[in-house]
Amino acid sequence: MNTASKFLAAAIAAATLATATVGTTSQAQAGGGNFIAGLVGGAIVGGAVVAASRPYYYGPGYYYGPAPAYVVPAPAYAPSCHKVWAYDAYGNPYKTKVCH
Repeated sequence: MNTASKFLAAAIAAATLATATVGTTSQAQAGGGNFIAGLVGGAIVGGAVVAASRPYYYGPGYYYGPAPAYVVPAPAYAPSCHKVWAYDAYGNPYKTKVCH
């Protein structure tokens, strides 16, 4: 979370607590729909804060290239090769392929 979103979350939390304390200064009563309205409002504000703090994800893009090619495995009789250092007539080293 960056600083701006942290500040926004703290401000919303402080406003929610201030509203809750101002609204509960009278005698507590079981009637009315204020509890449900507060619950719904808190869910909306909380959802907005969470949505603002997460980055957007866009799925993988389309690929318009050629279809994958079938890879033919090497035949079983293929010789095993490796590279070794060799020297020319002047003594200069070079790599050459040696197959068995």
